[in-house]
Amino acid sequence: MKQLMGALEYCVTWANRRPGFAWLCFFVLALLPRVLAPSGVFINFDAAGKWIIRTKGFMDGLSTFDLSLLVQAPHPGVTLMWLMSVGEWMNQSFHLYRLWADPAIGYITILKLPLLITTSALAATLFLFLRGLTTTRFALAVTLLWSFEPIYLVFSRYMHLDGLLTGLFLLITIALWRARRESSWRWSITAAFLMAVAALTRINIIPALIFTALFASVARRGAWRRWLIQLGGMLGIVVATLIVLWPALVGAWTEVVAIIQRGIKLGTTEHEVPSRVDQHAIVRRMIYPIFLAIRSWTWLIVYAIAGAVVYPLVSIRQRTLRHKFQLYLLAASGSVLIVLFFADKKLDRYAAPAIGPLLLIAMFMFTALWQRLSLNGRRIAGVAMGALMLVSTLDVLRLAPYYQTFQNEIGLLLKRSDTIATSAAFSPAWGEGYYETAKYLESLGWPKAAVRNARTLCVHRTPDDPKLYPFNPAPKGGCSRPLYDLTESVKAEYLAISSATFAQNVYPRLLRDIKRLGWKPVHTIYLNHQPTVYIYRNTGGLRGNYYR
Repeated sequence: MKQLMGALEYCVTWANRRPGFAWLCFFVLALLPRVLAPSGVFINFDAAGKWIIRTKGFMDGLSTFDLSLLVQAPHPGVTLMWLMSVGEWMNQSFHLYRLWADPAIGYITILKLPLLITTSALAATLFLFLRGLTTTRFALAVTLLWSFEPIYLVFSRYMHLDGLLTGLFLLITIALWRARRESSWRWSITAAFLMAVAALTRINIIPALIFTALFASVARRGAWRRWLIQLGGMLGIVVATLIVLWPALVGAWTEVVAIIQRGIKLGTTEHEVPSRVDQHAIVRRMIYPIFLAIRSWTWLIVYAIAGAVVYPLVSIRQRTLRHKFQLYLLAASGSVLIVLFFADKKLDRYAAPAIGPLLLIAMFMFTALWQRLSLNGRRIAGVAMGALMLVSTLDVLRLAPYYQTFQNEIGLLLKRSDTIATSAAFSPAWGEGYYETAKYLESLGWPKAAVRNARTLCVHRTPDDPKLYPFNPAPKGGCSRPLYDLTESVKAEYLAISSATFAQNVYPRLLRDIKRLGWKPVHTIYLNHQPTVYIYRNTGGLRGNYYR
């Protein structure tokens, strides 16, 4: 025990002396599980069918100075397209994908690399943001845990917005607190820049950012004049950053206004894909708490709930700075969930940014319990509790590279309820399994260009295509979009359907047709012993027109 505690103290001392090197260690630690896997595993429909195409249009706008081409998506997803543009430029300029035995894997690996580097850097930067605000020991522990937190780990590896937004929101929350508490222009500039980047990633985070900034205002009594000046300066930095990173705001503002209006409409209305109609209304509204409860570590959720109950009560009697900070974290996380609760479009991954502040709350709660046990002479119990927590934390790595299949003990318990189990939060995969589907079809003698990634694949035999698979925007003779009209689905030779499609009852008419025809899967893709993709052979009888 003494040797262990001595080693921990050495790490703390070393991190205090060399914070930059500590950041580098955390960066490498966070990057490894995000890159050491076949990248094709993590390509979903939104990446293959939307973001890769949008990025190429974005790059065309940069190369031709056509600012209207920088307006590609209602999200608007500008941050993601910048990062993917760097990866695409590396592919086009240096042809690095040729270094891989499978060029498709090399192509996607290089395309994703700037995104993976960024999300890993965001995870490592948490240490620098907490250093000086909390003890070094606490900052080290939280950053280590954040690097492997299941929700952040999963979504930070997708070519999508949720991982970026999750990493950014946690840093923004801390930067705003320090900007107000320390009256620091350095933290004000940092917070403003990160807020602009987050807004360019997805606009539906803006209300949560505004609420968080308001909550940060009460971090300190007085000095209101200075704080208002800081806020004015932050607003100017936000505007300048928005224009620099997205010049279409000035040069193509009519297109920007139109697409943002479309984004607001899409974000406040039901998803365009038909989904389950048998879901209980309360369960549908509770998709975000269910998602957080079952997709992160059990100990994190338990301690976070305990903190959410205890800290408001304690703060009534003890208005210390630490308790104020914990209440602020709770308010920041709650602002994300409350904004999402009132929006009609429900996608579980939208709640991912809320998990960062909850991790800090859970760790504060654990630290308080540890200190109490130590004071009572029960340090062994505290060490045992910490060891169990660490084991459960690292257990997620056992699922590599299919981290999306992670569900904690709470999820296994809630699944016993037939009503709660209808929640889309239980969907086991989002793109995983289709790379394996492509490999299976290849084993049948299919050409590589015959398949593509989507929630539901309808695939045909096609002439061999020298382009990379299964990420072609539209393979010849194949499905340009998944089941969007009857001509594509009814003539497909195979249907590869994600288990998420069944879990969410997406395309209900298709699923009813499969049941009516009595089809059985000719092959099932299993990931970590979980059925992920069911492959059916089309023997005729499909009526089509499943999208509407």
